[in-house]
Amino acid sequence: MKKGPQEIYILTDYDCGSAGDSFVNIARKSDKVTIIGRPTRCIIDVFNVVSVDYEDYTFWYGISRVNKEYFTYGEGYAPDIHIPWTRNHLFEDVDMMYIEDNLIKSTIR
Repeated sequence: MKKGPQEIYILTDYDCGSAGDSFVNIARKSDKVTIIGRPTRCIIDVFNVVSVDYEDYTFWYGISRVNKEYFTYGEGYAPDIHIPWTRNHLFEDVDMMYIEDNLIKSTIR
């Protein structure tokens, strides 16, 4: 039998919404998973998004809501390890560097 990974790191940010919110919510239930970065966008509470065009802007809104059991109440899903966004994120992968420098316990061969 093939051995699976012992540690899994998932990078998340405000751009992680809807399906990303769902993925983070499910994945974080595993003891192997560590969520790193910034909270998700929190657009999981509504779906079936429609839009109205007002020429100078478009208004988008959801016409359906999920069961209250799954509401995030505008909070998104917080990471286990919060790494605040900085200007350096524009030039280098700060989150991945954090994982490599602080979390990976064995060298990949």
